Amino acid sequence: EYGKLRAFETSDGRGWGLCCARRLRRGDVVVEAIGRCLSEEEYEAVDQTEYVVSFDDETLERKRAAGDDVLYIDARQQGNMMRLANDSAQPNLKLLYWPPPQRGGLPRRAFLVATADVPAYAELTWSYGQHYPRPWLPGRGPGRGDGKARAMPPAKGVAEGVAEEAEGLRLHLSSSGVTGYKGVTKSTAQAGRFEASHWVDGRRVYVGSFDTVVEAAVAYA
Repeated sequence: EYGKLRAFETSDGRGWGLCCARRLRRGDVVVEAIGRCLSEEEYEAVDQTEYVVSFDDETLERKRAAGDDVLYIDARQQGNMMRLANDSAQPNLKLLYWPPPQRGGLPRRAFLVATADVPAYAELTWSYGQHYPRPWLPGRGPGRGDGKARAMPPAKGVAEGVAEEAEGLRLHLSSSGVTGYKGVTKSTAQAGRFEASHWVDGRRVYVGSFDTVVEAAVAYA
């Protein structure tokens, strides 16, 4: 369903959110979890953890039993649209391995899978894991909502089926750039990929490399 995923700005100040332009059914694979795989030791050495996610307790137990030391995924630079899915106490997605651990070996691919039927344009959320700080919960800092996923109204253009145009209206357009988005260029090192970067005091600040131009534009924004 990756091609149907849409980024939108949440109405309650949580920043970007993720939805799908069509209805999802329970068990649908939504997006692969992409990023740098981290062990416990590597995670402790990470300075910026805002895009580091973990697994549910059941999956962690299976991973430990299989001898798999990958306990975290850092999507800050190598991530895809998956990193726009917000954390929730009542998620409609779950992070699952494929192939299943019981088939043996060390599974290294993980996917966000729908745990229930989800209406089109409803916010897609999942649990980031026990390690993730949640300052918006009672007693942990300023409020950021109650953790519930809500159906979001279709953005202008999406309702008429022009999803790509709506994406552009929410991002930084550029008439001079090859890609049509400010701060986004075609990668010269990896064919078919796009890079996002900012210019600060005359220096290029690299944001990351992405599969699609929209992902790169979202990262720039």
